[in-house]
Amino acid sequence: MVVVEVGSPTPRTVRVVVQGDLADWPEPGAAAHTKVFLPDTPSGPVMRTYTVRHFHRAEGLVTIDFLLNPGLGPATQWAARVVPGMRMELGGRSRSAFSPDPDAGRYLFAGDESALPAIATCLESLPASAHACVIAEIPDEAEAQSFTSPATVTGQWVLLDGDGSALKGEVIAAARAERYDRIWVACEAATMRAIRRALLDEGVPTDRLTTRGYWKRGESDHSDHDTGADVS
Repeated sequence: MVVVEVGSPTPRTVRVVVQGDLADWPEPGAAAHTKVFLPDTPSGPVMRTYTVRHFHRAEGLVTIDFLLNPGLGPATQWAARVVPGMRMELGGRSRSAFSPDPDAGRYLFAGDESALPAIATCLESLPASAHACVIAEIPDEAEAQSFTSPATVTGQWVLLDGDGSALKGEVIAAARAERYDRIWVACEAATMRAIRRALLDEGVPTDRLTTRGYWKRGESDHSDHDTGADVS
């Protein structure tokens, strides 16, 4: 895959569009992720998991948003210097992690800035009859993004407090204030577990709750299969 376009939706986000032969790819669906192989980083070749932000089969285009983390890991360093003409590879098939429920009308989406691309694709997949609330944690107001959706969307931006407690507090408050048919949460793994435990304690049924640990403090490449299922 060849990088054909690079943009910056926010100061800490690098949007990379790559082009190649994707005729055999299935439609990614909402919150789909895929393995990204970066052949040329300061640490050598690395593999990471990223959300498929956009997919255009006819033109063979895939868009991926890279977050410029303060830790300056190899993927961050690659994204900070990426220009058209550089290469990366996509491994395997993208797998969707969300699909609208025909019986659901009200959704709550919550996450930190690592989850913003996935939340955006979830919102885009909703029907016009749906109502969605978004609670997103960001380090500063410059990282706030615009979402588009056929549904009616309300939201708030929670400024980063370092341990996820602000995000947790806002999610629990929202769940207490209104019954949601589906709740979807993705963020740092320990914060996700704290939110999941609190929601379950509030009586939210497991079949209405989806949780994902997108990263973990102290780890460079957290498992993309972390659903928090150990908290039940």
